[in-house]
Amino acid sequence: TLAALSRQSAFLPLRGLATLYIEIVRGMPLLVLILVFFYVIADAVGWQDRISVGVFVLSLFSGAYIAEIVRAGI
Repeated sequence: TLAALSRQSAFLPLRGLATLYIEIVRGMPLLVLILVFFYVIADAVGWQDRISVGVFVLSLFSGAYIAEIVRAGI
């Protein structure tokens, strides 16, 4: 809901960040997103628990799609 409201905002930097998040995540296949986070970003940051990485990526991906659904409903 926050991302959908940010995308509708009149404040341009907030709208730009929300649009960037939604378009990048929705434009990337889920498997690619999981592999990038699982092998590249988690290793670079030192994230040891791989299950939490998977949960984070799935919530990021679902959040982008749900933000567009909520924005269309508004």
